[in-house]
Amino acid sequence: MSWPTITHGKGWWDDCLTLTPLYTWFEMGTGDADVATMAVLYGDYFDIDLTDISGDASVYWEYPENPGVGNNIGIGSLTYPYVFYRYKCGNATVKAKIELVWSGGAVKTVLADTNSETWTYGATTITGAMGQNIDHVRLYATTAVGHVYYDFVCIGQAVFTFPSASLVELTGAFPRHANIPIPSKDGVAPQNLGSEPAQVRITADMDVDDTTWNYGKVFDQISHDLSSDLWQWLTLPAHKRQFKATLAEPPRYPFENGRLSLNLLLEEYKLADARAFENYAERFGHIT
Repeated sequence: MSWPTITHGKGWWDDCLTLTPLYTWFEMGTGDADVATMAVLYGDYFDIDLTDISGDASVYWEYPENPGVGNNIGIGSLTYPYVFYRYKCGNATVKAKIELVWSGGAVKTVLADTNSETWTYGATTITGAMGQNIDHVRLYATTAVGHVYYDFVCIGQAVFTFPSASLVELTGAFPRHANIPIPSKDGVAPQNLGSEPAQVRITADMDVDDTTWNYGKVFDQISHDLSSDLWQWLTLPAHKRQFKATLAEPPRYPFENGRLSLNLLLEEYKLADARAFENYAERFGHIT
């Protein structure tokens, strides 16, 4: 049996909702006649549009500008060794690519030139040189003319795998329908008021594995960081789904009959209209 997993402890991340002022991305790699632009799409995705490949067919935007003085990301890969991201290509030939730059100047490829025409989640662990920090992130469009979209890129602490669970209940997204009374009309006017996000209820006996559960302290961390770290990446192997999720209510740890338990309610997190730029399988990260 495969149990759910959830990320925690982001050291740096960009949710791709604005080019500035939260993070200011700088255009790089277009000095050899390649032509490209970078914009925010639907308030929730970066769109790098490579329109001319007269140069080396590779452009990127970097945060912060390199070389930068005093404005580097400056986080250590020993503390934050986990990088995860989500991307999509606009056609079958253009490719995405992600790099990190260490404080000593070395470049680490997190995502090699890759094409996927559907939203794809990826993750990797990294190891940097002793005493060096991660100072820069680069997002690319390469190989051919076209759009490359990024939903997020995050440098985090770890992924927590639930040791067990007595219940993992996924409640799918469901529309809000209202029947509006109309004066002098025999009947009502049905209205679509959008939809509620999907929810996941997880309950578990934490005494099954004290060491791995660690008394649920990882959920204390997620709760503590929630004011700024608004979501985590949740994977549900048994349901073949994965998506952004946030706490829908405080974690609960009932201690009953000498046993410590967990009661956790999560809900789907999304800034853009869920139908704006993703089909249903992409939205819920259907795993084949």
